[in-house]
Amino acid sequence: MDNAAYEAWFVPVMPHFKNFTVTVDDIIEDPGENKVAIWARSSASTEVGPYSGEYVLILYMNEGGDKITKLLEFVDSSHTVTFFPKLWEHLAQKANATGE
Repeated sequence: MDNAAYEAWFVPVMPHFKNFTVTVDDIIEDPGENKVAIWARSSASTEVGPYSGEYVLILYMNEGGDKITKLLEFVDSSHTVTFFPKLWEHLAQKANATGE
């Protein structure tokens, strides 16, 4: 997804996560290639149960190493494809029950 698509997908769902916490497990820097890789995990509570995620972020830096020029994110898709449909269904049922 590009930034606009990700924002449209993520912003509406974020309020449904409580106590969202990110833990960085490892950071690998490659100054020669101006890259940084981050392995991280997240957890939160939701109305449909606990959420957890695992990520690898790869940051491509400019020559000076002070700005990100490109970001790649890899997500634990196995958990994502099971968790989010359950959350979307719950939110739809809740909206139907309240007439939203």
